[in-house]
Formats: sequence, C-alpha cells, structure tokens
Amino acid sequence: MRKEYSIRTGTKYTHFIRLRPDAIFFTPFPSVSTLPFISPNGEPWILTGNKRACCCGNEDWFGIGTIDLMDTYFDRIDSILSYKLINPSWTAEDYISYHLKVNGSAALNVDYEHLRVCIHKPLDRRNPGDP
Repeated sequence: MRKEYSIRTGTKYTHFIRLRPDAIFFTPFPSVSTLPFISPNGEPWILTGNKRACCCGNEDWFGIGTIDLMDTYFDRIDSILSYKLINPSWTAEDYISYHLKVNGSAALNVDYEHLRVCIHKPLDRRNPGDP
C-alpha cells in the first residue's frame, strides 16, 4: 500500500517502521537522525527492539530502517517458501535475518540500547520469563 501511495502521490519516504499496536516504549523514541543505520564495519542495519530490555521476537514485530532496507524487510514473504524448504524448523526471527543477508546485504541490530520497546501481553498469554 505504501509503494502504491508513493507512486500515486509522489510522496518520498526516507525511513519506515514496523510496529505492532500492542508495543510499549519504555524510553522516549530517539530522533531518527540520531539512529545508527550503518554498523561500525559499514554494513547497513535495521534496528530492532533491544533484546536485553525485552526478550523474544523483536526482529519480527519491531524494526526501523532506511526505506530501501525496509522494502526488503517487508517484501520477505516472497522468499519464505524457499526458506522453509532448506530450514523446516524455522522461526520468523531467523528468517528475517537470513532474508536481509541474502536480499538486502544487511543485518539486524538487536542490541541498540536506546530502543527499549516490548509487546504488552495479557497475563494469561505470557510465557515463563516474559516481561
């Protein structure tokens, strides 16, 4: 929808976010201009929620990056069948890392300390160890 809207209206995006509506930020969201979208070795990054602040699955339900990398991130559905064939016991988190490496020459940064965001699960849906 974003691609169609962009073409139809001429709107140009520089960054994009994937965010579930049940996410809770535990610190204020930093200015996009301060976020490190390139690793120290020059590899493009998509930033996810900090794993130490909130466990489990941040790579799949929250991400922010430059528009070209986020297009790859969102278009991943096209390669899932081939991934499932080579990795029958896959997880969404492993798959997004693989897909970005193969199709975007990028990686995920799961340790960026200034993005402290978690999913709020009702008590009856929490797993042992969930925040």
